[in-house]
Amino acid sequence: MTSSAGSVKYVKLFSKWQLTAVTAFVILFTIFCSVHTPLAVIITKECIRLFNNNKLVSSAADYDSEIKKIKSDNYKLDSMLSVYRKKDENRKITIVEALYTYADSAGIKASKVEIGVVAKVENHTETPVAVRGIGTYGAIGMFTASIENADQAARIRSINISSEKDELLNVSLDFVISE
Repeated sequence: MTSSAGSVKYVKLFSKWQLTAVTAFVILFTIFCSVHTPLAVIITKECIRLFNNNKLVSSAADYDSEIKKIKSDNYKLDSMLSVYRKKDENRKITIVEALYTYADSAGIKASKVEIGVVAKVENHTETPVAVRGIGTYGAIGMFTASIENADQAARIRSINISSEKDELLNVSLDFVISE
């Protein structure tokens, strides 16, 4: 009997020991989690921050090449713009030269040529031009015919003719060149 009574005591002691061990484990685990979980969260956040900083530093190395590329594109655009501006200025000079040539060949003394701002109308551009000069009635007709027969399409908007001494007339011609 003693042996069976001793084994029952041993089982009861083992159960108490097990219960004590589990309780101690739960308490220690709770303490461990309450202390180390916030620490683990802080360490994880710091690792993520360092990782993002590393990505930023590695991408910052590429910024110099990107800036050089953008500057190169900017220089190309600036060159193209200056060519376009020069082309526009040359076109205005060509128009003025042509008008003075037409005026000289018609016998008109052109005193002033004004070129207005180019306007985009539907599918073409229009350049307003105003010419003032002195000449005979026949010379004014020849000058007007020269403008209308020019390479560019021209539409005369108005002609103002006033008398001057002798047989010379003041003329103010306003027209539009369409391209």
